[in-house]
Amino acid sequence: MPKNNLKKLISFFVLTFLLLDGFLLSQIFYKPVSSDLKVYMLNVGQGDAFYLKTPSGNDFLIDGGPDRSVLQELGQKMPFWDKDIEFAILSHPHADHIEGLNDLLDRYRIEKLVYSDSDPSSFSLQNLLERAKSLGTELIPASQYSTFTLESALEISIIEEPQTCSDQNDCSIVFKVKFNDFKMLFTGDASEKEWASILKKNPDLNSQILKVPHHGSRTGLNEDILKKIQPEIALIPVGKGNRYGLPSSYTLELLKKFNAKIYRSDLDGTVKISTDGKSYSIK
Repeated sequence: MPKNNLKKLISFFVLTFLLLDGFLLSQIFYKPVSSDLKVYMLNVGQGDAFYLKTPSGNDFLIDGGPDRSVLQELGQKMPFWDKDIEFAILSHPHADHIEGLNDLLDRYRIEKLVYSDSDPSSFSLQNLLERAKSLGTELIPASQYSTFTLESALEISIIEEPQTCSDQNDCSIVFKVKFNDFKMLFTGDASEKEWASILKKNPDLNSQILKVPHHGSRTGLNEDILKKIQPEIALIPVGKGNRYGLPSSYTLELLKKFNAKIYRSDLDGTVKISTDGKSYSIK
């Protein structure tokens, strides 16, 4: 074979290899973009952890559950190479919400973490904040902001972030995620005491999706609260056979009275909601 032809053939194979290699790498490391917002109630046992994949492909975590279960759940939702959580919110520093975040930091980097600064004496909270900061996380007290715009048409509105409370449950950050016409209300472990303060302010609580407070406990909801929210779907993160007997029969009956369809992680496992900002689907 003439030398010039051999050079051309080698150049062809090298170029083909580089193009194929680039394509494969782009498929592996490409961060998927979709027009939909995806919300997952993660099945982490007796605790809270929600994962959101935004339309631009960013990762958003709300609470981390009680242990390393959150790592297994995220491992099934995120590409193996993606170790960045762009945004996270810790509703309050009880173990069933915060401990999984400590485990998460072993494997993922959290870029921004919003937290309640109402109890600076909490050892669990301070331990998490110090570790996250040392790993480059931007720490954001919820009291400093009322609204976060994550990306186009997707925003978070802080509804309540009490500065003092006798029970950490009632220092939960209560907030709404809004994506165009789709609204979901996150409630931490707020009880009727915190709700009384919220209702006095008369905010717009109306939301299609409600994260039921405190794993469906008796003190998390009442009729006045549900009249303001008018939820179509109620999500209850709760552990199977938990020692607290949750969710309470009172809360389940109350939600049924308001015609809210109930999904429970102990019965339904991980639940996924997809929305284009107008309609939504659940599986």
